[in-house]
Amino acid sequence: MRRSETNLSIESSPLALSPEMMSDQEFSALDQTQEEFVIRVSASFPLNPADERLKSYVSRKLGPNFIKGHTQFCAGGRLQGDDSKLISDFQEDFRLGNADTCAERFLMDQARQNGKIIRVMTTYRGEEMEVAPADDGLYKLQTLQTRGGKNHNSKNNAVMRHMVVPCAYCREGLCNHNKTSMVVMPPGILSPEKNSIKVPAFITYPEQDLFQKDDPLLRQLQVSGATDLVQARRQQKAFFVEIASEYPITEKDQDFYNRALEDVAKPPVTDKPFMLVRGITTIGEVVEVGDYVDLPEDPNDFNYLEYKRNLVETRFFHKMSGRPDGKEHSIHKATHPLRMFGEFYRPAGSTEVQMVLPNADSRQRIIERYNRSLIMHPIDGKLAQFPSLLLVPNRYKRFDKLGGRV
Repeated sequence: MRRSETNLSIESSPLALSPEMMSDQEFSALDQTQEEFVIRVSASFPLNPADERLKSYVSRKLGPNFIKGHTQFCAGGRLQGDDSKLISDFQEDFRLGNADTCAERFLMDQARQNGKIIRVMTTYRGEEMEVAPADDGLYKLQTLQTRGGKNHNSKNNAVMRHMVVPCAYCREGLCNHNKTSMVVMPPGILSPEKNSIKVPAFITYPEQDLFQKDDPLLRQLQVSGATDLVQARRQQKAFFVEIASEYPITEKDQDFYNRALEDVAKPPVTDKPFMLVRGITTIGEVVEVGDYVDLPEDPNDFNYLEYKRNLVETRFFHKMSGRPDGKEHSIHKATHPLRMFGEFYRPAGSTEVQMVLPNADSRQRIIERYNRSLIMHPIDGKLAQFPSLLLVPNRYKRFDKLGGRV
């Protein structure tokens, strides 16, 4: 295994944060803008009676199977070609903390094994509730904070079931399963008028093809005559182009890009692809990890219950954490805030370099640790950068803590 790891420096005061960093106010405004965009797209896909039946079906399935500290999620789907055929599956123990424990991934694996396609999917979470005194002297329902324990007795506690959005891992899996599958989920903005929306899977997880000038998914949708999906895809591209225009490439950014291309060209061309992940911190430090990567034996053999991490990306985020032992800090202790990064990929046996988007595992880390960062990536053949927040639209939000529940 060959490695090319360098740690370059850009002259900068160690106390001077980058002026390009997004402020809290800018982040909140962009977050809301993105949520409003997803809601606008959902207007083309109103929920129908079959969707409402699916919601009730999944909620009812979770009820008797809910176990605090274990089975907290149930995912359900309606199969393509048969609106009456509903399937469901449950989460494995959430304490394992692995992507392959998600209810959605078990559901997709169930469909794959039976040669079926999920047409519509939704997920519910169960939480035990308790009656607690409120500030106004009255009482309210609130989520129990205790998670399990030998003295924990759940028999007398109410269970509230509510819809949630799939995590980044499951969105990636669903796009592999069928990019035009529909996802029924809560809107990202609390609204008493609208407690659930429906959008195509490709809206929930922007992939590489969206950024290509000749978008293969758009071409496929046009051939199939799916006008509503074609409109949604065009809206998605226009949204990304518009946001990217607000973060123009500077000379410093262009230099970052040119240096990366030079470094990717240095390692010998072999029968393995080479990848370089390079980032700039908020104080101007360059952090990078480059290495050869192993090709999957069969990229079409997608096992939903085995999430394969990108080791180069993983090592990059370990390096960002500043831990010499390679272990990461908790999500609240990012030691080197990330301002901007890009991922460069050189295919096996080739000298040509292309930029790629991070996988679901890395997107989850970015959203948890560096959600004010920018990602460099070409759009329609033109080098651009855009906020990493856009890679995972409609993140899960605890609306119960805002005084409501959707």
